[in-house]
Amino acid sequence: MSGTSSDRAGSQSSRDQSDTGSGRPQQEEKLERSITGKLLFFYVLGDVLGSGIYALIGVIALEVGGAFWMAFVVGVTVAMLTGFAYAELITKYPQAAGAALYVHKAFGNRILTFIVTFCMLAASIAAAGALALVFGGPYFQEFLDIPSKVTAVVFIILLALLNFRGISESVKANLAMSLIEVSGLLLILLIGAVVLGSGEANLSQPFEFNEGNTALVILGGAAIAFFA
Repeated sequence: MSGTSSDRAGSQSSRDQSDTGSGRPQQEEKLERSITGKLLFFYVLGDVLGSGIYALIGVIALEVGGAFWMAFVVGVTVAMLTGFAYAELITKYPQAAGAALYVHKAFGNRILTFIVTFCMLAASIAAAGALALVFGGPYFQEFLDIPSKVTAVVFIILLALLNFRGISESVKANLAMSLIEVSGLLLILLIGAVVLGSGEANLSQPFEFNEGNTALVILGGAAIAFFA
């Protein structure tokens, strides 16, 4: 019986050596670290600012009126509550999957987890499509008169190819886009400061609401602001 055990052990050892090629122990493969701290910071900054601030600020002003900043206050408050909830949950469950994982941990229901996952993906796809259409519309048509849908499709395809190329190239491109986005916002702040300093600002307009139920008007704008 001991001989049989020795034969099995020897056979297992031979298989292990053949699996490793040269008989050396296998080493755990690790992903290459392509994202530095600075690139990660600008990735998060660009994600938090979002392109919606350029696409929907006028829509919110049309919905609410001059006091559209109230809609942003409500939207930011909701976003902060979401952020606090995520901060609590991610420390308890430090794994990938986000909301889908938390729902699964809370209810243990695969169908509910699938629905949440599907909704998260659908929301991301819808947001990307909406912003691509805005990019292909009034912004891009300032330079080339091409149908917005064609520009949007080409834009999405180029971004997909960039992501397939690699995470390093993706975050570096995001760095450039984030700098452009922040520069635009700083330019707007500078223009606002100049207008205030020149005394030409209408200081009553930021407190004017459109006609109708003020609370409903603000909530309607807040829903758009949250997306933005």
